[in-house]
Amino acid sequence: MLERLAVTLPLALLAFLISVATGLGLAAADAAVPMRAPAALLAAMPAFWAGLLLILGVAGGLKLLPASGFVPWQSNPAAALGSLLLPALAIGIPGGGQFARLLLREADAGAPGAIQRLRSAGMTAALARRRLAMTRLRSTLPALLGQVFVAVWIGSVLVETLFYLPGLGRLTLGAALQHDLPLFAVALFTLLALALLGDTLLRLSQMLLQRRLREAA
Repeated sequence: MLERLAVTLPLALLAFLISVATGLGLAAADAAVPMRAPAALLAAMPAFWAGLLLILGVAGGLKLLPASGFVPWQSNPAAALGSLLLPALAIGIPGGGQFARLLLREADAGAPGAIQRLRSAGMTAALARRRLAMTRLRSTLPALLGQVFVAVWIGSVLVETLFYLPGLGRLTLGAALQHDLPLFAVALFTLLALALLGDTLLRLSQMLLQRRLREAA
């Protein structure tokens, strides 16, 4: 089980970082020039289809990264990371679209009255909206990151199978297909427990952050 986690955990972490970076980039671009279509398009793309496109384009066409398989960490850490990069992109790019939509939804949640007050103080509508969004995100960002983490974790199950990675997700799906109920139960419990742990830690950080903000106020 530990050798499976040595594949799934780095994959999920890398995909999570790609999701956050992509989401922040799309949200920042929307703040400059409003355009919701890219985020909506990426959010609607399943990780499985994103993986197929990356295999055809990056691995098959450009031949920049391996299309499948995994090099053990102890054999070659750089090659192991390269084995995870394409699957992480397949999970992280759609996840970034979802994260951008969450960020933009928070930006749209600013009260019209507050926006009007900031505009009367000399701010442009875009700047007022951005300031209110940043104020809201200071307390809600950990919860949004928790949603992204859970989505990334779930996405790893199908993507590990697509890229033939010997991770926990592929083990779980293989046990289900082979009707190996004891192995399936252990693998599924591990997946759910780790997803719950990650989400709980982010929600605890949100509670601590909100407490700090109340004390500072």
